[in-house]
Amino acid sequence: MIGKIKKAIRISNDSINDEIEDTIRQCYADMHRKGIKIYDKDGEIRDCIKDDPLVLACQKNYARWQFNFENQAERYEKAYKSMSDGLCLCGDYNDVQ
Repeated sequence: MIGKIKKAIRISNDSINDEIEDTIRQCYADMHRKGIKIYDKDGEIRDCIKDDPLVLACQKNYARWQFNFENQAERYEKAYKSMSDGLCLCGDYNDVQ
């Protein structure tokens, strides 16, 4: 996952890997807070979430927002919030089923 996020924010070195990993965890936590079923009963990230292209797109936008990619943080914040809000309304992703 970190490799895909680094590529999305155009980072090629490993100097901020810890910060990127924290950002990924923050995104998962925010999505969970919104009602998206991120974690399994043991508190681990669900396998289907790890490979989900819509979740990955949310994470890319979240990282671009947090790292102010191309000085367009506001643009990526709106994109992240719109996508994650859509997922939280979808029965395949939310806790309410």
